[in-house]
Amino acid sequence: MSVNATPFHFSKHLKTDEIIDYSERCPICLSKNQRKKIFKNQRSPDIYFLKCFHCYGVSASNMPKKTVLEDFYNTYYQNTNNEKLITFDSIKKFSFHILKYIDIKEYENIPYISILDFGGGDGSLSISLAKEINKKHPKLKIDILIVDYIKKEDYTQDNIEVKYSNNLHSLIRKYNIILASAIIEHIPDLNPILTQLNKLLKENGYFYARTPYVIPFVKLKLPVNITYPGHVHDLGYDFWNNYNKTFNLSWSIIISQTSIVETDFNKHFFRTLIAYILKLPNKIELFFNKNKKKIIWNYIGGWEIVLKNNKHGI
Repeated sequence: MSVNATPFHFSKHLKTDEIIDYSERCPICLSKNQRKKIFKNQRSPDIYFLKCFHCYGVSASNMPKKTVLEDFYNTYYQNTNNEKLITFDSIKKFSFHILKYIDIKEYENIPYISILDFGGGDGSLSISLAKEINKKHPKLKIDILIVDYIKKEDYTQDNIEVKYSNNLHSLIRKYNIILASAIIEHIPDLNPILTQLNKLLKENGYFYARTPYVIPFVKLKLPVNITYPGHVHDLGYDFWNNYNKTFNLSWSIIISQTSIVETDFNKHFFRTLIAYILKLPNKIELFFNKNKKKIIWNYIGGWEIVLKNNKHGI
C-alpha cells in the first residue's frame, strides 16, 4: 500500500498507446541535456521521473496523451466530493496567507486591479482574496479571470467582476496578481504555459505558485504515490529559486518557502498534524539560513513562491 502525494488525486497505470515519449528534452526549460533518472514510477511500459540540471525541475519521461488526460479529468471532476473544486479546506486561510506577501498599499490610488487565477477551479480562492483586498480598499474594482478546464458562467458582485475561460494563450491583457496554485504540476507541455504566464504579469505585479515536492520521500523509498498521470512534474526549492534564471527574468523573490498546509485540523486532523510536523524543521532552517540556495530538511511535501515584477508603474 502507498500513500498518495495528495488526497485530491489518484494514480492510473497507462498503456504504451496512451503515452508520448518526452525523454529527449526537458518539457519545462526545453534543454536537451541528459537528465538524471530519479525513480521509476511505472513498469510495463517503464516511466521514469527525470531531473533536469538546467532548470532543476523533475518531470515524467513519458507524458499522457491529451485524450487520456481529458478522460482522466472528466472522471475526476465527476467523482470528486470537493464541490468547490479546490484543494484547500479553508479558503480564508489561503487569502490571509497570500496577503502577507502582497503590498496592497500600492492599490490605494488606482481605480481597479486584475487577478488571473490559472487552474483555479470555480475561482473560490481568487474571489476570497479579492474580497479581503476590498475590505482594505472598498472603492477598488477588481476583475478576476479564472482559466480552468471547467468553464462557468460569468458574474459581477459588488466591486468584483468574475469571468471564466479555458484558453490561456488567447489572453493579451496583463494582470496585477497571477495565481497558479496546485496546477503547474499537471501540465505536460509546461514551457509555453509558464512563458505565457510570465508575459501576462504587469509591472509591479505579483506571481504566486504552489507545487508538490515529494521526490525526497520517494528517494528514501517510502511508499509515496506521486499520483501520475495527474502529477507529471515535481518542483521544489531548487526549481523555484532558479526560476528567474531559467526564464530570463529579473523579478524579485518576495518569499520562497515550504508551502502552506492546505488542510485544517477540523476536517483532516492527523494529515494536518503530520504536515505541520514535517514542515517545521524546514521553517526553522530557512529562518536561520539566509542563503537559501540549498536546504537540508526537504521532507516537506510542497513548495511555494511569490515573485514580483518590480519595475516602475502598476
